[in-house]
Amino acid sequence: MDELKRIIPLMTHPVLRPHAEIGRTPLNVNEYYTSQINELSEVESDGLSRLLHHHTQLPDFQVCHSWQANDIAFRDKRCTRHYASTDHAVAHRVTNRETLFANKPFFNKSTD
Repeated sequence: MDELKRIIPLMTHPVLRPHAEIGRTPLNVNEYYTSQINELSEVESDGLSRLLHHHTQLPDFQVCHSWQANDIAFRDKRCTRHYASTDHAVAHRVTNRETLFANKPFFNKSTD
């Protein structure tokens, strides 16, 4: 991770990002990539981040797809998270990432 941080500059993005198509505001956090909530102290940010990461992992927000031959699944990355499991055993599975439509993200370069 330290090597990646050296190569790729840190970016900022909002924790809450409105989703125009569904009319809701999904959480935009990831326990591996969200390092600090800029508006909070480090202690406050760590506490809130842990709470938000735990919240996103509750069963109420999960779908487990039982793959069958010729299945196709779509997910909107703006409001869903992906956790790859190895439940397909020795079966061959192809994954493609496509952008069908996307609104402009709110990414900004770090001011460091």
